[in-house]
Amino acid sequence: MLNELHELRTSMDAAGIRTASWHRTYKNLPHYPTLMLAVDADGAVADARWLKAANITSLRKWEPANGSAFPAFNVKPLRQASKDLTREIKSALRAANKDGGCLPLETLQQWLNSAAELWGPSETKRLDDCLHGAPSKLETLLEDLPPDCAAFPELITRSARLDAGTLADALTRLALTKIQEAPADLETWLTSLLIATGKPKAVSLVLELADWEDVAPYPANHDHVVTAVNACLMRAGETRVTEGTTKGATDMVDAFGAPYRTDGEKFPAVTLPVLGKVILRAMSGEIPAQARYGTIDAASFPAGGPTRQGFKDALEWLGSPERRGKTWEEVSRACGYKAGLLFAYPASLQRNDEPPGLASLFARANQDDLRESTYEVAAKPVLAALHGLVREHPSLELRLFVLAKVDTARTKVVVTRHYTVEALLQAAQDWQEGAANIPEMFWLSGSKTQPVDIVPDTPFPMEAVQCANVLWLRGGAEAQESQGLSIGEGISLLMEHGAHGQDMARRALSIALTRATPLLLAMGATLSWNAVFQNRTWRYARHGQCWPCLLGILLFKLDIRKGDYMQSAPFSIGRMLSLADQLHKVYSQEVRKAVPPQLLGNSLMRMTLDNPAKGLARLTERLIVYQGWATTFMSDDAEKNKKVHGILARMGETAATLSDMELPSTLDDPSRVILLLGYLARSRKQPTANDAAAADQPTTNNPSATTDDA
Repeated sequence: MLNELHELRTSMDAAGIRTASWHRTYKNLPHYPTLMLAVDADGAVADARWLKAANITSLRKWEPANGSAFPAFNVKPLRQASKDLTREIKSALRAANKDGGCLPLETLQQWLNSAAELWGPSETKRLDDCLHGAPSKLETLLEDLPPDCAAFPELITRSARLDAGTLADALTRLALTKIQEAPADLETWLTSLLIATGKPKAVSLVLELADWEDVAPYPANHDHVVTAVNACLMRAGETRVTEGTTKGATDMVDAFGAPYRTDGEKFPAVTLPVLGKVILRAMSGEIPAQARYGTIDAASFPAGGPTRQGFKDALEWLGSPERRGKTWEEVSRACGYKAGLLFAYPASLQRNDEPPGLASLFARANQDDLRESTYEVAAKPVLAALHGLVREHPSLELRLFVLAKVDTARTKVVVTRHYTVEALLQAAQDWQEGAANIPEMFWLSGSKTQPVDIVPDTPFPMEAVQCANVLWLRGGAEAQESQGLSIGEGISLLMEHGAHGQDMARRALSIALTRATPLLLAMGATLSWNAVFQNRTWRYARHGQCWPCLLGILLFKLDIRKGDYMQSAPFSIGRMLSLADQLHKVYSQEVRKAVPPQLLGNSLMRMTLDNPAKGLARLTERLIVYQGWATTFMSDDAEKNKKVHGILARMGETAATLSDMELPSTLDDPSRVILLLGYLARSRKQPTANDAAAADQPTTNNPSATTDDA
């Protein structure tokens, strides 16, 4: 990670980009439920209110050691419910939410008396340190705090009059009062603060003056005060380093060639979206195995204070929330770990201009909102900006790296790449052309009463990785996550060309056939039924839309274009199987008065993918009855006549095309994909959503059902 941050810091310095430097011990609040406590002149908690998530982003706490912080600190709920009490509380909350009422104070008090205390001796000791020890140490570092920030030292004075016991009593009293005043907030106060009904989850408490207007122009947690406190901490740190805190400290050069003084400080932590706390580098002396080389903690990697601070500032700038889609995007579902972020930026930054949205070319901004803009819409403004950059800097470099959260404590770089921006431009254009490298097709989604036409949609590269890492089972009815493509391979799939790009495409094609064939066959079956495709696995709802375009991209990478492959034998075989489905469906409706769970062509797809000649031979045997019926079909309904004889005509054209081709006994992976695309291809001239609402047809694919009803 340090090499990546060194490159970033160098680019920022070259562009003259200056960022706010926050002291390593002055940290953002975690994304916990946050309760602000108003402390009066007597040191008593006079009021409390929950803060919205948007209101805690600017708050900071001084945390010199884990668990010791001020003016904000984390606490557990006051008590823990047993299993029986948990069931009782949840039942009562459901009833209260239903009728909008409030629980009696006697009931709440009874629950508190029967629940186990969570604030034991160790927790009490820690909280007393947050109220007394940490503020006292912090006060010694704030000697030159401006007079208009007087609320902060006053808060330190009042905090000294509190202790863990009186704090617990005050929280209980205030919570019970607030519940009676606002029954709608019952669950928040009860389960977040008073009684944990499952695994205890932390809550952040923030201290503030109840009467700050009488003390200073700004409250203790105001942005102005926060900035002033940070400035004091930064000055105190610089003074300490200058004076030297390590006996025998000497001036040297660190690993990056910058001045280095052995101050004994470790690398700081940065709080990032999605990932949370990220330590830039750790070689903890608490792990015995890491001491084998004789250098641990700060001594394991020499980096001066300015270097460490510069790296911290650079990563905070790159990962700031307002630069989502520009310099970073979430890739948690594609990184192979608990959580992940992809960072991308041009090597040449501009001081007053935001970087173009390079990250948006790799990942969708909101992975859960399917109404977000398409890849083409997201890419258009970015590609326009990149064209301008390339004209000014033809060899401009793109820097990209991915951070993944391995576990609670560890974060690592899983991918780091350098490309030219010109290569990214070409790659994004090829990606979109590849997505269009498929025949026209559509299917129906939504509900039986309100079906909607769905067409293939260009996947973002990280969505391609997600698709390749899901194995579809039971005829497309179930999905199971399983490693297929790594996130690095997904980036290569977008960026690489030539022999390496084709090798990557072949590997991805093999994975696609293994993972996605059941899903694609289920989609093809509903096309032939003219029924609604219902993907019950909501987490993977977009995979059906993404896979056809992804297959087109992979064929495009192998220089296989639709203008050529749509004239090939595999594509015509797929078309013939689709037409067989359509004929079988009409026959079943007219003769059997019911459509079977699986149609003829769909039932033969597996065999045909393995042996096309054998599959077509079997199709010929079973198609005779349906074809004979269709040849003599005559109805008073002109539309039915047109439909049946239209299917026969297209089958005749497809058969004539196949008669001039040599039928292969085996297919390679690209040919199998082409056969699947032929089976899925469907012109919009065919019946669409208007017909589906009235259709009485099955909506699931049952591979075990028979189709030989002749």
